Amino acid sequence: MKIAPYILSIGITLIAIGIILMDTDYHYAKTNLNKALLHALQECVDKDLAERMLPISASSSGFKANRKVKTAEITTYNEATQQAETDTIVFRDSIDQNIYENLTKQYVLALLNPIRPDTLLKLFKQELKERHGVDMAAGITYWDGKQAHYSGNDSTTYAQPSYCVRIDSLDIYYQLWVEARTNCGIGTIMRFGSPMGYIAIIALAAGLLTASLTLFLQRKKKKGKSLREEIKTDLAAGTVTIAENSYSLPPLEIRLLDLFLNHPYRVLNKEEIKRQIWESENVADNTLYVHITKIKNLLQPHSYTITNIRNCGYRLERVS
Repeated sequence: MKIAPYILSIGITLIAIGIILMDTDYHYAKTNLNKALLHALQECVDKDLAERMLPISASSSGFKANRKVKTAEITTYNEATQQAETDTIVFRDSIDQNIYENLTKQYVLALLNPIRPDTLLKLFKQELKERHGVDMAAGITYWDGKQAHYSGNDSTTYAQPSYCVRIDSLDIYYQLWVEARTNCGIGTIMRFGSPMGYIAIIALAAGLLTASLTLFLQRKKKKGKSLREEIKTDLAAGTVTIAENSYSLPPLEIRLLDLFLNHPYRVLNKEEIKRQIWESENVADNTLYVHITKIKNLLQPHSYTITNIRNCGYRLERVS
């Protein structure tokens, strides 16, 4: 029993498993990367808010831990009427007191000390570098309720970004939003994968190595011997020996096989074969075909064949 085909099958199976695992881990890594980008954007928005609040107030109004807010009153000064106006906001769901305060601060700061995209971009990239050890091209878009503001250094990422994460609920009125756009290669993406990715690489590498080594050894084995060494003829005994198996053949067919063995892989035309075997070109093509077919039927179970090259002749070769 030949073991090479089974080893080759194992190699191909490992390659298939590696590809499937790698594809699965790639999608897992993309999901994790998207979460990491959104978390980094939220972190840098919070840091930026704290820094922009420093010139206005050094102290916080304070809040109770885990306190929920359902409604809020916002008082603003209307310059047109020169009067204070109060809006009552009812949230769809109760929110934490600290979230409410941040939303309110963002609304006020949008007028006094708005977000600067370049500053936010610096914090964003710094967060990714410190927390995940990645450095990628990125850009920030900030919408102030009327128009968009872009970070200047990475404007190219606005065309076709790899990933885009956005925070819509930036202020109490949901008028402000901020967006981060990034471009990164597959190497960066796979850093957010799982140990499955390493298993996939090992399986893929092992499969490729096994398949390549098996094919190499098969070819080396085939090239190591000539057809004459693998197929032995004995005209006196009337036998042909292939892989230690002996077969009886008529003298004419042994001579015909000898002719092909003397010219392996070479195309022999019909006239040349007829002259060599029958010393005549008047032999019918059908007669030649019948004898070649008998030899071919003998050879094929051992991975050899005689191929009919249309309008050219016949050639003895191995079956790959």
